[in-house]
Amino acid sequence: MSSIVLKCEGVEDGGEGRGEGWSETARACAAELVGTALLVTLLCLQAAAEPAARAAGAGATVSLLVHSLGHVSGAQLNPAVTLAAALRRRQAATRAALEVCAQLAGAALGAAALLLLRPSLLPPCCTLPAPHLTDARGELTGASMNPARSFGPALLAGNFASHWVYWAGPVLGSLAATALYGVVWAGPPARLSPPARGDEARPLHE
Repeated sequence: MSSIVLKCEGVEDGGEGRGEGWSETARACAAELVGTALLVTLLCLQAAAEPAARAAGAGATVSLLVHSLGHVSGAQLNPAVTLAAALRRRQAATRAALEVCAQLAGAALGAAALLLLRPSLLPPCCTLPAPHLTDARGELTGASMNPARSFGPALLAGNFASHWVYWAGPVLGSLAATALYGVVWAGPPARLSPPARGDEARPLHE
């Protein structure tokens, strides 16, 4: 039986990714670009559906993309997730930066595809503050926890009203949660021992 070679994506080498080649990074970036493009297009095509149908469709879309691309890049499809992985040193900083660029490019391509397929759905696909949702403390925003998903439609529609909200909230929240996890709950990082008998690798915790 041939040996199984496992790469740790920079977890053990200080996040510099010495164990992964540029070809693997390029494959991951391509997967993130295509995945985010499909995410934006497919989610926005559901913009005219009923809320319950949109929710079910969104879940099915994300599940499909994760199952299709997860083995290539992890199917993060979200800058907030990718930056959190870099902070936790689960991913090399260089690869994380390249994947974020790929996600944003993919989001723009996805919005462009929507513009060709159903241009009338581009405006409702933009995530904007919702003034009709209020409480005593002020307005709430239209929901979006994915900066790339918000970026693509905003770019193609030329509407960046309050766009910073959809970066500040998800990114800061993700990084804060990651830092808290690392301090309070996380154990020592898992390390991989050399393959045993040439056919498997087992996790080794310090």
